[in-house]
Amino acid sequence: MSNSHPSTKSPGTGAPDHTRAASGAPVLMYTTRICPYCVAAKRMLQRIGVAYEEVDLSSNSDLRMELSDATGWRTVPMMFVEGRFVGGYDDLYAAWKRGELKHLETSGG
Repeated sequence: MSNSHPSTKSPGTGAPDHTRAASGAPVLMYTTRICPYCVAAKRMLQRIGVAYEEVDLSSNSDLRMELSDATGWRTVPMMFVEGRFVGGYDDLYAAWKRGELKHLETSGG
């Protein structure tokens, strides 16, 4: 797990795109080391077979502040699905219950 995010570039700006996983995974999750909701989100995604990339913000307060300013979200996990900010674990779970992650699932669900 890396403390920096090898982010993709925002189209047309050359600025880092912190909303999409550099690995191409559909879910990008910003976490910290001690976070039960982060653990729950990872377990859920693993159970339903949705690939994700995790970025640990524990030692990167600048990126955490930048993400908080951009999203209005102050807690972790900060979840992005296909480049769209969805919120935290409860929001991700609700999206899954509504079937909004179905097209990303490879197993379980």
